[in-house]
Amino acid sequence: RLISDKVQQSYSQQFPDPRSSMGRSVTITFYVDTSGVPNNVQIMTPSGSPTLDQAGKRAVQQIDTFGPNPANQQIPIEFTFNFGK
Repeated sequence: RLISDKVQQSYSQQFPDPRSSMGRSVTITFYVDTSGVPNNVQIMTPSGSPTLDQAGKRAVQQIDTFGPNPANQQIPIEFTFNFGK
């Protein structure tokens, strides 16, 4: 839940172009390392809108940390951004 909240908050600051993004979604994958830092951010399933795709990727990349990682191991995350659905 913490990861989802932080990513959504970061994404809302990206302001994707609503004209090119309406009704689309993009899936981003990344890892949270042992210190809580996101890394290896990739677009897994593009939306067809470069604006939406880059907004989703930047939303994850600009997060400094998710906080302590209780699993103490790298955690794979898959996150889908839906715009205007």
